Amino acid sequence: MLYAAFVDMSGGSCDDVVLAIAHRDADSRVVLDRIIDQRQRPPFDPRWAVERFAAILREYQLSTVTGDRYAGETFKADFERQGIRYVVSGQTKSQLYEALEPVLNGRRVILVDTPKLEQQFLGLIWRGGKIDHQPGEHDDFANACAGVVARAVRAERDARAAAFASACIRA
Repeated sequence: MLYAAFVDMSGGSCDDVVLAIAHRDADSRVVLDRIIDQRQRPPFDPRWAVERFAAILREYQLSTVTGDRYAGETFKADFERQGIRYVVSGQTKSQLYEALEPVLNGRRVILVDTPKLEQQFLGLIWRGGKIDHQPGEHDDFANACAGVVARAVRAERDARAAAFASACIRA
């Protein structure tokens, strides 16, 4: 099974740090396997969350996690010290939300029943030409979920392209 992971990092003062892991099922739906936060309420040490998440990523035999550009190279270096490659997402969170909409509407994703995730998705709004959360609200769970769905969709597309290229080379 091919898993994908996405992390939404924070500085630990008021936002959560969230890790999402997903895979594609036999019907090509994205299945959100796990979505977790740092386990303690802010304030917290985000580097402790990196250690916790690295252990969970290893449980899924993942050596790569995708995340945003938050804090420059700080969390990238922290994950890499744990043996996990941190790939910066090429999409903004607004782009991730836009890409998620057709997958959700097409019923090609199965989410876990997490009240925070549902609440955050329902709280998203268009603001200044971008999809974002309302002032005073949070979107850490929603962002990690949207990111991992994008990663899972892309991972399957890349695997199909590689299989096609391999078949063409053999032919």
